[in-house]
Order: sequence, then C-alpha cells, then structure tokens
Amino acid sequence: MSIIRGSLRSAIASYAGSGTKMVVLVIDEQSGQIPENTLVAQISVLNKAAELDIPIWLVELNPSIIGGNPTPNRPTANALAEFRSKIITKPHLNAFASNAHPNLHTELQKVGAQAIIVMGYHVNCCVKMTSVGGPDRPGGKVRPGATQLGYMVLTSAEVCRPFENAPWWSEPGVRFYEDF
Repeated sequence: MSIIRGSLRSAIASYAGSGTKMVVLVIDEQSGQIPENTLVAQISVLNKAAELDIPIWLVELNPSIIGGNPTPNRPTANALAEFRSKIITKPHLNAFASNAHPNLHTELQKVGAQAIIVMGYHVNCCVKMTSVGGPDRPGGKVRPGATQLGYMVLTSAEVCRPFENAPWWSEPGVRFYEDF
C-alpha cells in the first residue's frame, strides 16, 4: 500500500461519519520530546477527535522501568494534557502486552473500537509494536499489534516521529495519510 493522498483529519471525519468506532492512542509523549511542528499536528488531530467525541487515550511506559522513578512519567506534555481521558501503562514496547494496565485490547473491545488513530514518538519501536506487532521488549515474546487483533490503524507522518524510521506504514491494515 502506498501513502494515502489526503489528510488524517478528513479520514477520521469520514470514518466517524460512516459509524466506525475509533480511539486515539498517543504513545510515549513525554514533555520536552515533541518538536513544535509535530505538536501542532497532534493538537490539530486531537481537536478533530474531540470534536467528533472520539476517546483519546495516552499510552506510557511503566514509570518504574524508566530509571526507577516512583513519580509517574505521564505522557502528558502540557499542550496534550487537556485531551487525556484514559492512561494505559505498558510494561515494555508493545501496548498490547497482556500485562499492560489496564489491558489495551480489553479496553478497546469495551468501547467497540474498530480502528485506532496512532501518534507518538519512537515509530521504530513503541508505535510500531503497538500498531503492527512485534516483541514486547528486545529479544522478548512477539506480541500481536493492533492490525493482527483486527483493528485498522490510521496515522500520518506529521503526528509520528521520526517518519523515516516507519517502514511499517505499508503493512496490511495500516492507513498512512500524507497530511495531518
């Protein structure tokens, strides 16, 4: 599949208009890591999702794994914090790990999600593993991603970084838009 001409926001509106249940996953956005142009694109997509009443969930790596800091390392850059409705804490790279809290797949099933809109950092690790599957940590157990679990993944280079490290955009089940 090639990159789809058009914008992610327009696609979200179209899918929502056709009744597709979606959830936005903002993956591993820690304060200070978001380049300004990416933040602008993410906020634009989050505003569209909020306008359409699409749930917005933040996914974070378990804070105890990152330097043992007991204070939660929330992926809530100040500009994104207002959109937070649920936080999924993952133990490793893949948010679909069975010991993520709460369990992402179960939570998506509860709301009847058919598609997820992904944005975030580390498109070659956490965003990729959550979207299309892979090991839950280097050398770890291979876990399914959203596409293997039956979810459609919608994203754009504008809301994920660094785009050049995202060859998974051509995987079945991924809709990668040229603009946000």
